[in-house]
Amino acid sequence: MDKLNKTHIGFITLYVKAKRYGFIESGDHNYFFFDNYLEHVKHGNNGETEHVFRSGDEVEFKLKLSPQKEGKVEAYDLKFIRNIRLQELLDEAKTKGVLQGHLKIFDTKRFFVQHLTTNVYVPIKVDVWELDIHDVYIERKNQLVEFRLSPSNNMDRKFAQLTDRKFPEIYWKILDLYKTRESTLATIKGKDYNGLIVTIFDDKVDGLIKQWKDATPKETEKFLELEEGETALVKVKYWPEEKQVKLKLAIE
Repeated sequence: MDKLNKTHIGFITLYVKAKRYGFIESGDHNYFFFDNYLEHVKHGNNGETEHVFRSGDEVEFKLKLSPQKEGKVEAYDLKFIRNIRLQELLDEAKTKGVLQGHLKIFDTKRFFVQHLTTNVYVPIKVDVWELDIHDVYIERKNQLVEFRLSPSNNMDRKFAQLTDRKFPEIYWKILDLYKTRESTLATIKGKDYNGLIVTIFDDKVDGLIKQWKDATPKETEKFLELEEGETALVKVKYWPEEKQVKLKLAIE
């Protein structure tokens, strides 16, 4: 117990931002749990700027006896130093494209990939369109997988995407429409406060046409005229992140 309340240096291997807890790997390869929630509240009350921890952060920390688990030690009083590992991960992704790591599961529903080279945990955001979740993810816990990083420039929106995840054929058709900006025929099923409820691809996919702020006068006029049972040409307005695809009227 001579390590208690003394300053140590280590790397955050996993940080769950929503819950504000994670694990630190010390220089002698021991792992310590930490809960940053109270520190987050303290910073908020003091009006101070709080560092947003990430996997790969090199930190200074102290150790204390766990208040929840008798005989266990946990980390506290974390201070950010730098994050070399995260940059190494980004550099490798830029060079290789496809990376390797071990699939990890926490709380039965939080999926991560532990990058093989840097030990950084990259969260996985399972797409609503994906198939065979049990086989692709749950059955492969701790197994070596290949993945890419999502293209976002915002580090808080960087996710791991497995190279062999599965999608239905209809998803690729929607994505192709989005990328090519081509139109397809939609059937109006109704109207509510959100907009026009429609279907595309012979009623196989649900869609929504809103009165978008960037709509042209002709689009707005057509939007107000359309009634249940009628059809109209539409384009996919946004990347299909939901099962109800966001559409816009295709009017020249």
